[in-house]
Amino acid sequence: MGLKSDGGSPYIEAAFISRNVGERYREALDEVGRETGYEICVRPSANQDRIGAIARDLTPQAWGPRGEPRIYPEASRGVVQVAVAVAVDEGECWAKAASFEEATGFSIEWTPAGS
Repeated sequence: MGLKSDGGSPYIEAAFISRNVGERYREALDEVGRETGYEICVRPSANQDRIGAIARDLTPQAWGPRGEPRIYPEASRGVVQVAVAVAVDEGECWAKAASFEEATGFSIEWTPAGS
């Protein structure tokens, strides 16, 4: 969080793991802005390293993750390549995707390696 100026009025920039997560707090940020007299903006950039770490942590080793997760900030999406030799429970996959979205504001896909 920091005080910034773009040549106009100063504003406070609040950093979150992603803009999507920050915007979940828009109402509270607006209230703080009214109380302080500064507009509060959410930093537009995503913390790709942290998002990738969460993707790795949520991908079970049994799924055979391959390489580093790919993070696409412009699409708010992460992709993890996995081995196809493992049967993945669809319910477990949905639960992990929901956890990822809650933590990062991004969607996640697990795709077969080489695709």
